[in-house]
Amino acid sequence: MKIRTLSNLLLLFVVLSFLGIISFNLAFALKEETLKAEEELADSLTHALFLAVQEDEWYFRSGTVFDKESFHGTQRKIAQLIEKIATENRTTDRKILESISNINSTITSLFDRISSLTLKEREQEIFRVKGLRHLQYLEGKNLVKSIYEKRKKIHELFHLAGNGLTAALGFTIIFFLFYLRRRIHGPLLRLEEGFAALSTGNFAYRTDLRRNDEFGLLARNFDGMAETLQSTTVSVEGLKREIEKRRETEATLREEEEKLRRLSQEFHTLLNAIPDNLTLQDRDLKILWANRGAAHSLNLSSSEEIVGKYCYTLWHNRTAPCEICPVQECFKTKREAEATVYTPDGRIWDLRAVPLFGKGDEVVNVIEVGRDVTVHRKLEAQLLQAQKMEAIGLMAGSVAHDFNNILSAIMGYCQLALIKEKRGEPLSHYLEQIVSSCERAAAMTQGLLAFSRKQPANFALFDLNDLVRGFEKFLRRLVREDICLKYLYAEEKLPVMVDRGQIEQVIMNLVTNAQDAMPRGGGLTIETRSVYHDEELVRTHGYGKAGEYAVLIITDTGVGMDKNTLQRVFEPFFTTKSEGKGTGLGLSTVYGSVKRHEGFVNIYSEPGQGTTVKVYLPMARGKVIEAREEAPVEETLPTGKETILLAEDDQALREALATTLKTFGYTVIEAADGEEALEKFDAHRETLDLLILDAIMPRINGRQVYEKIKSIKPYKTIIISGYSKDIFAQNGIPLTEEVIFLSKPISPVALLKRVREVLGEIKSP
Repeated sequence: MKIRTLSNLLLLFVVLSFLGIISFNLAFALKEETLKAEEELADSLTHALFLAVQEDEWYFRSGTVFDKESFHGTQRKIAQLIEKIATENRTTDRKILESISNINSTITSLFDRISSLTLKEREQEIFRVKGLRHLQYLEGKNLVKSIYEKRKKIHELFHLAGNGLTAALGFTIIFFLFYLRRRIHGPLLRLEEGFAALSTGNFAYRTDLRRNDEFGLLARNFDGMAETLQSTTVSVEGLKREIEKRRETEATLREEEEKLRRLSQEFHTLLNAIPDNLTLQDRDLKILWANRGAAHSLNLSSSEEIVGKYCYTLWHNRTAPCEICPVQECFKTKREAEATVYTPDGRIWDLRAVPLFGKGDEVVNVIEVGRDVTVHRKLEAQLLQAQKMEAIGLMAGSVAHDFNNILSAIMGYCQLALIKEKRGEPLSHYLEQIVSSCERAAAMTQGLLAFSRKQPANFALFDLNDLVRGFEKFLRRLVREDICLKYLYAEEKLPVMVDRGQIEQVIMNLVTNAQDAMPRGGGLTIETRSVYHDEELVRTHGYGKAGEYAVLIITDTGVGMDKNTLQRVFEPFFTTKSEGKGTGLGLSTVYGSVKRHEGFVNIYSEPGQGTTVKVYLPMARGKVIEAREEAPVEETLPTGKETILLAEDDQALREALATTLKTFGYTVIEAADGEEALEKFDAHRETLDLLILDAIMPRINGRQVYEKIKSIKPYKTIIISGYSKDIFAQNGIPLTEEVIFLSKPISPVALLKRVREVLGEIKSP
């Protein structure tokens, strides 16, 4: 039940109680008045009866009219009082009234007969009347007494009823107070405790009052308020913690920013202290950042002068990217890229491009590291050349012996040919032998040139087995007779992209070291095989990349090496040989050469157990260069009618080349040097179709002749030289479809085919 309903009921009860009390008091007062009136009437009747006793005696004694009228008056008065009492007081004892009335009637009848009685009879009746009057008076007293007792009972009853009503009202009030205490006081205490808890910050307090009245509503509202306050407090506490945490984070961030700022300064200082070129480039090759080393390489005072420009314009004086650009390769492949480039001022740069990834695997920028290795390469080349010349000195006797054999064969066949000519006998067999001997001499010369590094690096696809086989004749003359040399070749081809001269130098150095490790002779094995390195092997050993490798293995039965020696074996100038017998650069040169081929070297050795050196070269895919036999002289050779300017300072070679060309229909204009070639060009420029220029000539060399003629009019050109074709690209002559290279010695067949290929469609004689 709701408190409002309960309070309304309580108020109604109190009102009704007060109304009941008032009504009770009014009823009591009315009853009291009624009883009082009855009592007064009864007293009047009793008094009248008392007076009537005296009057009756007088009347009976006198018997006068006056007395009679007075008597009847008294009787009427008594009768009226009886009637009034009977009419107005319904609660009066009827028997007493009836008794009084009967006595009154009896007395009246006696008085009516009194006149006929004698005095004596009257005296007798007086006693009867007195008796009746006394009885009537006593009845009147009884009536008064009855009324009094009745009034007294009414008083007692009303008093008892008043006490009962008061007790009931008090009990009811006490009940209501107890009920209200239970219904109101308890919840009020819970609410008071709740407000006290809230005042102390205990917002988790709940009244837990489950009621449907106003206190229940108030409790629910209080609990909701407490919950809201708790949530707000939690939120506020959370915000405080968040603010505190944010302050701590901001402080940490400030510290980290300061650290980053210091690290950035240190990093920039470190980067600027690096002498190499460091640049950050975007996809368009625009420089976004550069270190001080990059500025110094361009003789600039600040790296800011580089930012916003393009690398190919700064270092290469070009309007477009270079043909070999590791940055573009890095953007394309998303992997690190390396390249060696030559600038127009003759410097050599080793470049390395490292990708910087953004979201996912997208390359956003590239860091390019450039190192000027011009001096290093020159010193390295000088060192390598010195080592090779030392090796060539060791082979000089054997090479001279081979050349003497070749010259003896040529001389012998020439003399026999002259004798046969006088006799008119066929000469073709002797001429073929002479050509074969010349080819042997040319091959030996090419081998010596390549090995001595007179030719620059020329990377090509070779079979490692063929490279080792082609070097066997040099090794046979290098290795002492007390050493047993053995070859074990892989059954499959081992294609590798290498510079032949460098690999032969590697073999030479390793074989020389192996021979020096066997002063009393022993066994030397050269082996080739293929292996595959997976990612796990690479990760475990920490060198190389996953993939297929061609392996060159050189094993000796020499004295071996201890661990300390193995740890320093690749250090420059480190040697275990006695003074004057070694420079200590052999294995360091091997290490550098193999590294340039993206390979690696492993050495296994123990004292007294010999040494095994394994050279790992990445396997390549493509068509392997193989030795090709020249077509027989009898084959159909191409002819032509074009005009050719031939510049060669060697007269014998010039005449031989000119005779070959003229024999097959070409018009040849000969020049003995560069200046004469320019003069002949000026005279015949309108009729010329092709230039054949020797690269090395007195006064003006072939490159200068080519550039001057090209500035006037571009011509198809064949460059001839005993050096590698790469030397021309390094000196500013790119080899294209218009500029072709032909290596000396030149056979007539090769010359005619190359000329026809350059000029166009091959014509039959």
